[in-house]
Amino acid sequence: MNFLKNYEQFFSNEYSNYPSNKFISLFVLRETQSEVIFRTEGSGEPIAKEIISSKWGSSTYAVMSKRKALAAERRTGREVLRNHSLLKETNEGKLCALNSQSSCGKCLDCNIYGFAVGDAGCMKARVLSSDAFSILSIDEISDFRTFNAIYENGTMILDGENSQSLGSSEYIRPGVHILDQIVLHDVSQTEFLYVLMNVLNTNRYGAMSTRIGKMQNHLLGVAFSAQELGSNLQWLREIHEQLNSESRHPLALNEVTALATEGLPILAKQVNSQVSWVRGGDLNSMLNEFQTLAKTEKLIELFNEQTENYVTTFTKSASENGKKKPKKGDK
Repeated sequence: MNFLKNYEQFFSNEYSNYPSNKFISLFVLRETQSEVIFRTEGSGEPIAKEIISSKWGSSTYAVMSKRKALAAERRTGREVLRNHSLLKETNEGKLCALNSQSSCGKCLDCNIYGFAVGDAGCMKARVLSSDAFSILSIDEISDFRTFNAIYENGTMILDGENSQSLGSSEYIRPGVHILDQIVLHDVSQTEFLYVLMNVLNTNRYGAMSTRIGKMQNHLLGVAFSAQELGSNLQWLREIHEQLNSESRHPLALNEVTALATEGLPILAKQVNSQVSWVRGGDLNSMLNEFQTLAKTEKLIELFNEQTENYVTTFTKSASENGKKKPKKGDK
């Protein structure tokens, strides 16, 4: 992308086991567009919450687990890789798969998000993250819904026996806003585009995502820096400083977007290095160029080129590790 040429010094040309200080932060406002349940599928536990202090005192806020968010975004990316045969096989001939012993170590997903199993060994993730928080308290944005499962006769009774499929779930309402940042460490331009694609294209999160869980991710800004910026908690507290204490759900998207964007500089306040921001018109230019690229085969060609580089590196590393070291005393 031509736009990214202005920030070439913040990208890595190739992977190294020795990290450097190249950080890229994506600032995302996540908006629920249907009911969403932030818990493990079928587990029945309540929504994750944390007590957070603000200028109004201490309140409980909903937590969107970063582990769950990344899992959904990884699946989005892997669908693209699978569709274009960019998921590779392990030494045993098994196709690369999540949460199994079949990590190939040669695809974009393995090399960016990391892995810890498979014959490729292990690799530390280069996507740094933490849990995200709702802007309003849990009392404002959540509710409970009772569910049941009826038989084909239209009742919950079959052969004189009552169905046991009756319960309730706590859910997040539509129109809720959640602050999140995704930090990339020592990535190439193609790897950056892959993560950006995953964030913009993923639109279902949480449990029962085939029926609920619809969300939209709004990218508010990008920061290029030599160290990691502030936390989601700092960002939330800065917004609370500007938000009216009488604010109630649902908040207007344009109001939240303005407050969240204005609060971004606080995250660089304690950073002891230069921070290059991409916001406003520059951000729109970057996103427009990305969308144009994504609608052509050029983006897939970049992914394929990056994957071939992984394969070459993996093969070379395996070859070097397979060479026998001379024993002590051998000539």
